[in-house]
Amino acid sequence: MISNSSEPSMQRTEQIKNVFRGMILLGKGRAEGINLFINSSESLLNALAPWIAFSFVTNILIPLSSYNVQTSKTLLLNLGFFLVNLCDVIVSIVIVQWYANFWQKGNVWKRAGTAMLWCSWLPIIDFLFFVMLATILFLSSLKILTAFMLIIAISCIVYTIWLMWFSIMHGLQIRKKQSVLVVLSIISTKVVMNLLFIMLNYNVMIQYLNMFKQTGMIMH
Repeated sequence: MISNSSEPSMQRTEQIKNVFRGMILLGKGRAEGINLFINSSESLLNALAPWIAFSFVTNILIPLSSYNVQTSKTLLLNLGFFLVNLCDVIVSIVIVQWYANFWQKGNVWKRAGTAMLWCSWLPIIDFLFFVMLATILFLSSLKILTAFMLIIAISCIVYTIWLMWFSIMHGLQIRKKQSVLVVLSIISTKVVMNLLFIMLNYNVMIQYLNMFKQTGMIMH
């Protein structure tokens, strides 16, 4: 009874270990890491859940707990940020699935989507680590710190794009040029969505920034 009841938890632990191993291997440019991700709907939802939670915390919970003054417009804008970020993640999966079906790779698209979502955390972790390191090393020199921050940001953006390309290429088992097309489709769709959101909410966002200044959250 004990051994049988412990089997699901052991399998779950092993799956989590495989996810981290797969992330590290793909992050280092080793294609065999893709085989550590499970090709299932459950695995895809498990990879999607942290992004939903992260978006909810950063766009809903933190703003609500930080602002002294809230209006219906700012609350709706926070909700809009959350929905846009959520759409950014979901549209990536939809595009991967569409291309997978188009190239007759529909049997492996869930693994590709799972790997892409999990590996997207690596550039964020790297960014936070190097930002903390740069702050410690160059705190006394603002110019050097600013320059280093810019280098870190650009490097992480490039790494994010490369990692997306690499995980999609090996996840869908497609050629390099095909993976480039998928990545360009994802990036362009996200850019259009975010630009539309900014254009439709430009005036509210200006009021949003002014509220920050009035409450002292943005230093002059």
